[in-house]
Amino acid sequence: MEYHPKVGKFHRATAVLTPKRLTSNCNLIALALGAAYDPVFHESVSVQSRIKCSTRQDKGLVNPIKIYLRGGSWPAMGLSLSHAAILGIENRVAIVTGAGQGMGEAFAKILAKNGAMVAVADINIETAKKVYSEITERGGSAAAFKVDVSRSGEVSSLVADVVARLGRPAILVNNAGVLRPTPFREITESEWQTVMRVNVDGVFYCCKHVVPLMVETRYGKIINISSTAGKSSSTFGGLHYTASKAAVLGITRHLARELAQFNVNVNAVCPGSIDTPMVRHNSTPERLREGIAKIPWGRLGRPEEVAELVLFLASDSSSYITGASIDINGGELTV
Repeated sequence: MEYHPKVGKFHRATAVLTPKRLTSNCNLIALALGAAYDPVFHESVSVQSRIKCSTRQDKGLVNPIKIYLRGGSWPAMGLSLSHAAILGIENRVAIVTGAGQGMGEAFAKILAKNGAMVAVADINIETAKKVYSEITERGGSAAAFKVDVSRSGEVSSLVADVVARLGRPAILVNNAGVLRPTPFREITESEWQTVMRVNVDGVFYCCKHVVPLMVETRYGKIINISSTAGKSSSTFGGLHYTASKAAVLGITRHLARELAQFNVNVNAVCPGSIDTPMVRHNSTPERLREGIAKIPWGRLGRPEEVAELVLFLASDSSSYITGASIDINGGELTV
């Protein structure tokens, strides 16, 4: 096996693999390898020649396969390709709003753990700095930013600051949101507007200011955090929360159709009842017990579980998924 380092735009390396022998199952192996290259590596890998081999055990032969790697290793081939490189997230800039606690914190940390440079954005700069510190202490790359996503001017400034400090964003996680448990007949106009401005206008403003950069580079991953409330009704929030999360699903579908031509994926994640400070703050122990009783899985979800789904949608492994709204709710909608 020969390994030839080659510096390029993505710090690519070229590996030429020349196995000398294969077993009588070599055709199956070749088929499996061929199937594994494209979906896993997508644009990072180019197989320059087809695998050819004989089924005779004493006559195994494979033509050289040239693979372009973004860096790191693929252990199965005796190379060293990092998990982050396989996902296609390494060194990409990600903006996560509402990243100071709860699910947003989990999203920021898992993206940073997998090599992204994360803009930890939150209306509370102190919590954003705390998450930023925890990421950098573990060797990750991040920066903390203060932003009120309900204000277009602040979002515009955020994006400009992120570009200046980290680079152009390739990943946007619209997570910032507010939840109010107020019954319909008690919702004031002011409270209605507050929920809509953060949960709906915030998603619109972040997309409005980030999308032009993604269109220019013809690459982007937008993950909008909706809720099972957007498909049904909220367990812990009021009508305004339900309406706002349904609006996020509409934004996701329409934007996905418009941006597909620019290689920008837009998807929504619909978490069920997740154990976050926001949920606990807007609920009572009795209401929590009632909510959990309706979940087939028998517990609240964990932010880290939702984060795994966000990581997948931010990766190159999800390249053919767009306009989707993916449930993660312990079976809550099956009841």
